[in-house]
Amino acid sequence: MRRVNEENPESSRIMLGLLDAVEQDRAQSQRLLASELGIALGLVNAYIKRCIKKGLVKVRSAEEVLEHAGAFLQLYREEGHYLERTVHFVGRVGLDYVKKRVLEDAPGRRALWERLQFALEGEPDPWRDPAKAGIDLRQFEALRA
Repeated sequence: MRRVNEENPESSRIMLGLLDAVEQDRAQSQRLLASELGIALGLVNAYIKRCIKKGLVKVRSAEEVLEHAGAFLQLYREEGHYLERTVHFVGRVGLDYVKKRVLEDAPGRRALWERLQFALEGEPDPWRDPAKAGIDLRQFEALRA
């Protein structure tokens, strides 16, 4: 059995297929990628990490990731319907609209991010200070039968 980090034609084929799917916006979920590439679901993440390690996929900074994700969340907060899930919001407004607002319009993305930061000002970060945020830590305890 070959490992993900071994150089071989099959591994190269999978990485090329993964990069191609991302480039052509077919990478909607790891499950779809696994099906398209003919590999186990758990291997998709391993191949993504391998592509990153090889420098084939780059994220410029954690701040950039947060800005993009935060801009999307603020767009959803401003334009989503009450109790509408994000997947239904994207389906309703269209992926092209979301891309235009979050990916292609840098000043607009920055404005969305700044409005989100304003809305969160003074709110405790549940990841950094769960007690202050009022998070019930029992949810992370192992279940017992």
